[in-house]
Amino acid sequence: MKITKLILSMLTISTLMNFTACKDDDDDDVEIDAFAKEIPVNFAGHTEAKFAYVADYLNNNGASATVSVVNDSTVSVKFSSTTWGDAEFSNVVVKKTSDGYTLSDTTGTFNMGMPGSEKKDYPAVLSGNVKSADDFAITITLQVMGGTTIKFLPGLVETESEISPNRGNSPSQQTLIEAVTGEYTDIYAGIVNAGTVTSAAVADQGTKVEITYSDGKFYLTTPELVYNGNTLPALTFPIEVASQKDAEGVYTLTQNSYEGSTTVNGAEKTFTITDFSGTIDNGNLTFTGSEKYGSMPFPLTMTYPYSE
Repeated sequence: MKITKLILSMLTISTLMNFTACKDDDDDDVEIDAFAKEIPVNFAGHTEAKFAYVADYLNNNGASATVSVVNDSTVSVKFSSTTWGDAEFSNVVVKKTSDGYTLSDTTGTFNMGMPGSEKKDYPAVLSGNVKSADDFAITITLQVMGGTTIKFLPGLVETESEISPNRGNSPSQQTLIEAVTGEYTDIYAGIVNAGTVTSAAVADQGTKVEITYSDGKFYLTTPELVYNGNTLPALTFPIEVASQKDAEGVYTLTQNSYEGSTTVNGAEKTFTITDFSGTIDNGNLTFTGSEKYGSMPFPLTMTYPYSE
């Protein structure tokens, strides 16, 4: 009799354990099924982007996301922005709350780039809360440009100032990029000071000095120089750009010292830039500095614009 009771007790415990396990699995199924039924597949809205070294949010329309169920507890999220690029996150864990659903921190890939610059893949982390097509907040963080946070929110913005009224006189990074980058078409020259001889290595007329922006940095590219029948290669080097205009409405450019490399006749040669300084005033670029190619015995004084 005791043996019979023991067997019955064991069978009861086993049945309860199996029931509990099945119940947990069923809860997961119900949770993701409810998410799939309640939450739309496509979202549209705007972004608010924040960088570590810029005080203001950059606000842009043209953002969207597609959410697809992967299995009984996860979804995939594909995000797209006409300003920032495209991101994809797989196996995002969904949890139901009293006020919608949370999307747990998930690492994915963001193919990102500022307007006018080449886009590259960066690791990114997505998290968020979703209640409906008109009530959601999705955040994507990246370790680029000192730390970047992009918030994807519903609705559209008419102007940046309506979202961020406390901008003051500090321009947004995007405004800065648009004001500084581009091609400049005045004549560029390197002045040669060798003993008592002063002459100029002058770029061909029509060539351009260019300022670009990539990976959170500004770069200046000089054109080739021709000196005594010899061609000195174009140089590209990073520059620092003041984040806002000075009292005269001028952007200042600097580079104290930089050593880089370039290719000459198939061989890699070093070059150095020192004491670079310049300004951009109403779209007009001026700069000076010192550039030295490889083992040249003397540097050239960078001069832009140049006139004989």
